Amino acid sequence: MKNYTDFLQKLRAGAHLGYPVAHRALYSAEEKEPENSLSAVEACIRQGLLFIEIDLRETKDGYLILSHDESLTRMTGLEGNICDLTLAEIKKARLYKGSGESKTPTQDMVPELSELLRAFKDRALFNIDKGWEYREKLHFILRKENAFHQAIVKSNAEIDEAAAFLRSADSQFLYMHKIFNKDMAVLPEMKERLAPKLWELSFFDDAEPLIQPETIVSLKETAGVWINALNVSRNNGHNDALSLREPEKGWGFLLGLKPNYVQTDYADRYLQHYRRQLSL
Repeated sequence: MKNYTDFLQKLRAGAHLGYPVAHRALYSAEEKEPENSLSAVEACIRQGLLFIEIDLRETKDGYLILSHDESLTRMTGLEGNICDLTLAEIKKARLYKGSGESKTPTQDMVPELSELLRAFKDRALFNIDKGWEYREKLHFILRKENAFHQAIVKSNAEIDEAAAFLRSADSQFLYMHKIFNKDMAVLPEMKERLAPKLWELSFFDDAEPLIQPETIVSLKETAGVWINALNVSRNNGHNDALSLREPEKGWGFLLGLKPNYVQTDYADRYLQHYRRQLSL
């Protein structure tokens, strides 16, 4: 895989094919680094994986930190919702390994968004999954850190809501919009008013018009295409769990749709099977 400058050029050109995205910054499900941690991001970059999904939550005193859950109980044992805790209180905790099941503490603290952006300046692109509700503050931080080129913010907001924000956003702000088959009728409006850098496709049936070749080709005329292999995602069962047993029915099916990006919990195994078929 290439350096970040090359990666970003290919993203802007829509030239990636099947590039793996590390869910919660974990390169593999067996990863020892804590999810959504600086150590996990560093591990991804060492492996050459430069597209990393993260989640944001806001503290009681207004800081944006990395966390998937509303609380840090699963990942640190710290009780209470993040919105009721200050950054100083949160920084006293230490993250557990991996996804927290082992309850084995590490030396990693919960990172603040600004801390992440400074630590990995010009080294990776972060897909901000949970974070649209903080978009104004997020936009401010990205501007302050000169990091619009290092974050792509995702939402499935109503067209009017998303368009209103994007009109006021910096021209460098990167946006990804989630779409379903029910959105087929309004895709032309979405293309015109939202102009996302990426489309995230969700589907419940392999015969849905949304994932047919002609639709994918049309979507790629204006933006890249992202598909999820996660077990919790809407992919009609073509997920990581199936892929570990029968790769061609899981990851292979998704790659057959020719997406630019595939989000997975098993980037290491995905690459073992399909590296030669990808454009990285």
